[in-house]
Amino acid sequence: MSNGLNLLWDTYDFVLEKVVVLEDEFASLFKQINEQIESLGRINPATKGSFLKNANELKGLYNKQIRTIKELSSFYKKNKADIPPERKVSIDSFEELGQVTEELQSVLNQSLEDVENMLDY
Repeated sequence: MSNGLNLLWDTYDFVLEKVVVLEDEFASLFKQINEQIESLGRINPATKGSFLKNANELKGLYNKQIRTIKELSSFYKKNKADIPPERKVSIDSFEELGQVTEELQSVLNQSLEDVENMLDY
């Protein structure tokens, strides 16, 4: 397998691992924000800072993940004959994965916008 393909998959795997961790943190922080608003009527500044930092990191990783998916798709289109059997993936799968990731990014953006409106409390 070519070094280029290995590098692309390594990048994808690396970013995916980080995305999973940040998504879990995001869900936890989002829950904390809702609990704080319900119980205190406001959001703790430390929680606010953690939430915003997490959301911005996650946005950046979604962008990187989308770029990597596009690069993988392009590589597969250009090098069909050189892809080893264990790495065969349909181009449609990359397109679906990219669409799902873009939808996750859209949901994140909407959630961030909603929370930013609440953060004014």
